[in-house]
Amino acid sequence: MKSIKLIFALLLLSFSAVAQQDVSTDYADQINAAFAGINLNQVPHGLLKDYAMEFAELNDYDGQLTKENILQRGSYVAVYNTLLMARTRTDVPDLVKPEQFEAQWEKYRFPHHTAISGVFYKYSQLNNASNFRVENGVISPRQAESNAFAPPSLYQTKEVFAMAAPVMIYKNLTF
Repeated sequence: MKSIKLIFALLLLSFSAVAQQDVSTDYADQINAAFAGINLNQVPHGLLKDYAMEFAELNDYDGQLTKENILQRGSYVAVYNTLLMARTRTDVPDLVKPEQFEAQWEKYRFPHHTAISGVFYKYSQLNNASNFRVENGVISPRQAESNAFAPPSLYQTKEVFAMAAPVMIYKNLTF
């Protein structure tokens, strides 16, 4: 019995050691270095698709319902996380950490009700590669950016609209 307790204690210690590991910032460092030539504070709507690690293709969720863009919980979370990764400044409304997002969604679930969550955002993507140059791995506009808001010709504005329920089957019914 003592050996089982010892093994159990060792397993708990090893799991807690894994949980306390540092989060890698490699991707953030690389993407920030690549976009160092662009003033990210001037990106319209504070969301730049090209800046994001894409978990979902945002262009697929433009508000036009098709058989390919019906969302379940996992694909909806992928859209949300892509938007979160596309954020170029912290003042984008209602984009919270994934843990907070999940907690809010779960908070509104209770018996005989389903909480449908949705996002609608305008985001930007780089417009026409000829407007930009890459030198030493750094992207920058061909024209000099002024202190004013970024010229619209540098960015294309798009919209993403996605909704999903946290469960797809409820007492033999399918959403």
